[in-house]
Amino acid sequence: MFQDNYQGFPISFRGNTTGILMVYDNSRSRWLSTVRNFLDFSISHTGLDADMYMRFGDVVTNSNGCLVKRDATITCMSARCGNVADVTFSARKNGGSPAASISLVGEVSKVSDNINFDLDAGDWLQVLMQLDSGVVDYPIVSLEIAWRE
Repeated sequence: MFQDNYQGFPISFRGNTTGILMVYDNSRSRWLSTVRNFLDFSISHTGLDADMYMRFGDVVTNSNGCLVKRDATITCMSARCGNVADVTFSARKNGGSPAASISLVGEVSKVSDNINFDLDAGDWLQVLMQLDSGVVDYPIVSLEIAWRE
């Protein structure tokens, strides 16, 4: 393991098998990768008026999700719709309770960068769209994840 400080911030190469550069995140109290990955979930339709799981990437069915390949932490979540909407988007792991969520209330988009939810290698990640009122057009949710030691 290589460890050093850069302008007062600890940095480290962690994990001999991965070679991933990690930085200590004081706000989350853990080592996270410097490179972030984005997982996009969407529904390519207009006039949506019911709760439903969103599609991951180019997956044909919305009942699918994303298999997490290594320990990670969701650090940011953003949502956007093609219209002003009242809707909640919830990231869920392994079909359980919401891991992280973001709500649009009379808004087109929102970003939340204070998310701190851990995923373990092998977890199944999905995003559920829950309509609060009205209809939703072309929703898209992006999750920013950092690999975690």
